[in-house]
Amino acid sequence: MDIWEDSVLIALLTSAHLEYELDNTTNMDRAKKRIMRYHWLEDTLFFQNLVVPKLIERRLLIEKIHEEIKHFGVKKRFFWHDRIEAVKKFISACDKCQLAKQFGNMRSGIEEMKNIPICDLFYHVALDTVRPLLETTNGNKYVLVVIDHYFKWF
Repeated sequence: MDIWEDSVLIALLTSAHLEYELDNTTNMDRAKKRIMRYHWLEDTLFFQNLVVPKLIERRLLIEKIHEEIKHFGVKKRFFWHDRIEAVKKFISACDKCQLAKQFGNMRSGIEEMKNIPICDLFYHVALDTVRPLLETTNGNKYVLVVIDHYFKWF
């Protein structure tokens, strides 16, 4: 059951006491277990330090955050129990993400090239690996290439 559908817990969190009699001890036991992890601040429900959005707000939040971070998933700012499945479902329906997945490019449009400032030795260093090669007698299969852009040493 979603936390926003749990009227017993919401009533416990928003008031110091229940204004109605609980129908059985099972509801009270469940509420006691859940109340330790949730808290209410002003008009917002929190799970630990993460906001728990209402059911009707979740889809829009996923869409907004996903767009803000340029289609690299969704940052963890909010909490609800099936959020991972909801984000996966949203991303699987995102045309840009599916194209990027298919073609391996997360960028869209033409981007301007920029100079990288190089000030001193070891200010900007690039690393790359060479694919697995034939294994040497020492058991080595990879080459790590390191280039210092100031002196152009590697």
